[in-house]
Order: sequence, then C-alpha cells, then structure tokens
Amino acid sequence: MKTKQLLSGLLLIMFTPFIAHAVVGGVSQNFESGNRVIERGYCWQFIGTSISSSNKISGNYSGYTSALNNPADPRRFISPWVEFDGSDEISFQHKVTSLAGATQHFIQVSLIDLNGNTTQILNYQYANTQVQTQTLTVNVTGVYQVQWLFNSTGGGSSRGVIDDIFITGDYMADPTNNPNGSGACAPMPSGDDEDGDGVANLDDAYPDDPARAYNTYFPAQSYGTLTVEDLWPRLGDYDFNDFVIKYRFLQVSNSNNDVVEVFGDFIPQAAGSGIKNGFGFMLPVPAATVANCTGTSLTENYINLSETGIESGQQNAVVIVLDNAKNMFTGVSGTNPEGITGVNSYTGGRTGNGTPIEISVYFEQPVNPQLLGNPPYNPFLIINSQRGKEVHLPDFPPTDLADLSLFGTGDDASVPGQGRYYKSPDNLPWMLNIAADFDHPIEKSPIQHGYLRFIEWAMSGGTQYQNWYMDLNGYRNPQNIYHADQ
Repeated sequence: MKTKQLLSGLLLIMFTPFIAHAVVGGVSQNFESGNRVIERGYCWQFIGTSISSSNKISGNYSGYTSALNNPADPRRFISPWVEFDGSDEISFQHKVTSLAGATQHFIQVSLIDLNGNTTQILNYQYANTQVQTQTLTVNVTGVYQVQWLFNSTGGGSSRGVIDDIFITGDYMADPTNNPNGSGACAPMPSGDDEDGDGVANLDDAYPDDPARAYNTYFPAQSYGTLTVEDLWPRLGDYDFNDFVIKYRFLQVSNSNNDVVEVFGDFIPQAAGSGIKNGFGFMLPVPAATVANCTGTSLTENYINLSETGIESGQQNAVVIVLDNAKNMFTGVSGTNPEGITGVNSYTGGRTGNGTPIEISVYFEQPVNPQLLGNPPYNPFLIINSQRGKEVHLPDFPPTDLADLSLFGTGDDASVPGQGRYYKSPDNLPWMLNIAADFDHPIEKSPIQHGYLRFIEWAMSGGTQYQNWYMDLNGYRNPQNIYHADQ
C-alpha cells in the first residue's frame, strides 16, 4: 500500500478558493469559482466545456458543455491526477438539458493512466432531463485522471451539465507544471520510497517489497493465442484447431529491471484432436535457474518433474503446463459429426469451457531480461502422449527430450544445423503465435480456406500480409472459421 498522510477536514492550500479542489483523501469540484481559468490553474481541464449559471444543478454555477451536436467532437471535463488505493469512489451529479435532435445522449466516465490509456467505468444513456446522482467504485491502484465525456448521436442543441464532483484518493497533480495554463498538469513527483529499493512508491508496483518493483505484461494486458496442427511431421488436414490456447505472461522485475519471477495465465480454447496432447514452454535459461514452479496440470504419468517443479532431464528450464488437453474442458455438451470427439472445433458441435491454468515460475537469482527474452518464450505441443514428438513455432529449437530422428520426415523440412525447424519446404509452420484473439478454423478445413492470405504470408517467410489473421475485406471466408454461438 502507498503511504498516505491522513488529516481530518479540508487541507487549505495557498488561499481559500482551493478548498473545493484538493483534499488529502479527496479531490472535489463544485464549479463555484465561476471561472474555468481559475479551475485550470488547479489542473482541471475543460475541452468544449465551461462553467455557467444556466441550467445549474446546485449552488450558483455548474460545469456546462457546448452543444452536443457533433459525435466526432465530444465535450469533456478532466480531473487533476489522483492516486487511488483500490477502494475509492467517484461521485457526481449530471444531466442533459434536452433530448431533442438526436437518438441518443450519453455520458461516459473513464480513467486515464500515466501512459494516456483510458479505461471506461460508466456509459450512461439519458432517458430524461432529470438530475442523476452517480457513485462509481474505483478498484484500481495507482495515479489516474478521471474524464467525464458528454456526447450524442448528433444534431440538436442539447448540453451536458455536471456538478458536485468528489473523488476519494489523494491529489497528485503539479500546478507548477501546467503547460500554457491549460490544466493539463504533470503528475506530482513522489519522493516516497517505502521499501528503499530506489523506486518511488508512485512508480513501484510493489512499494512495500524491495525485491520487486515493475510488472510487464505480454502481450500488453490482453491475451495472445497459440494454435497448433498436431499431425506433424505431416501437414495433414492443416486445420489448426487440434489445440488452441490463449495466453498472457507477467514478468515481475526488481529495481534493476532484472526478472525475479514469471507468471503465465492460460485458457484452453479448443481441442479438435482425438488424441491426448500435452503443452509446455521452454525458457532460455538453465534449469538450475528456477527455484520453484507451480500450477501445472498433469494427469497422464508420462512427464517427470524435478524437485523444483520443472521437467527433469532438461538442460534448459522446461515447464509442462498440461499433459492432456482433452481433460481441460468442463461443461462439454453437444455432438460432432463423424464420431469425432474434439471440443470447440465444429460449429454447432461439441462445446466446452476451457479450464484456466496459472503457472508461477520463481528464479533462484534475478535474470537479465535480455537473456530471458519475450513470452511466450519457446512453446511446444507434445503429440499423443509421445514425449519425444514435439511441435514448436517455426525456427524454434526442440527440447532435449525431443526425438530428432523425426526431422526431415513426412512434410517436415527442418535442418537443425542451419537453425531451420518445424517448417515445410514451402515454409508452412505447424504452430502459430498470434498476439491477439484468434478465431480458429473449423474441423477438416485447412487454415487457408478460412484465412485467404495465410499461404502468401507463410511462403514469404512472414514478410507479406503480416495482418493475415485480421477481419479485413478479402482476408476471410467466415464459413470455414469456428463460431461458438452458431
């Protein structure tokens, strides 16, 4: 928790008008100064908005927007920077002056983080012109601005009105760093360093833990997708639904930016195969680097683990996430044609919910992030419980337990001595990593029948049509792509 100074009542800063703006434990705005220039001096921003005595909600003045007649130009009020502790609230009153001239009038409330990213916490559509009282819970921790955005679908002369804003949390804006008096103040620097690791509490994701300081998510805080064709070394039906799994990794680093632990979140999406497939990933660090690994799902007794929870017999650290993808779905129902037992591979067939898996890897000593590389590291599939039969991303090497005699057989054109792995003569891969959600192909439909630019992308070595998986004009045939709701 960030250290907070607790005072009773209001903190008077500089002169009396500031009473309505900054409070230790709260930031308020009632617009009673009547002058937005003054409020901008306190780091409030007015974009297409002002302060007016017309249509006021309480007191002599309220916040007031210009006409909500252009959807491309919404009207906004933005608060100063506020530090939240995960249990704060935002309260305010609001209304619109008319519902005429547009099919919808609405207010959206969002949090803006230090990187300029917004997270919407309210989208309210007006059904009348009565004053609305709103209290929103803020569950995040850290320093944010609050944005109130009024808009409509266009037309008319309706205006938005807001008043009596109160935000619990600490005022963290720097009025001395206020470019052109616009109110777009910089966040206040924090000299507090509770754990003494050299990282200020404001920038420290673990302010009371000297061994940890930063969180880095891959890919960002969203999920990526790994999808596999399991008939390697043959191309087979090449439908890439034999195993599909969403992933997100978190690297936790210390104040020197060295990684102290890695967390992996996995959600199986499909198991179109009728065989038992396992899944894991290899870290490019010695096995002895890992102090402990937890969270794996192993039921089939063909994986041997060391005392630290990683796979034994490996020079590098290898984490086996699961050893039977077919066991990772609950609530399975429905029937596939042709007696196939796959899950989430036939539109209108058998469906199930993937069981989330959370993997934790703790290191003996902090690891240089350049040595560790970026997630998903080196993921691979173990085909049909045959431990030596691995499938990796193209040009990623196998683990020490792989059966190297399979290279160069079937449709595989791997040349280990040249660093070429898991590609056909035409550069077609057997595993794909997509840093986004991915709609996998339906059963028995080759991926190129659903994703019309895939072959050109693959054969070019990834230089052409790098957005082949996106839903763009001429890129997809939706009839050959799985849709769970049909």
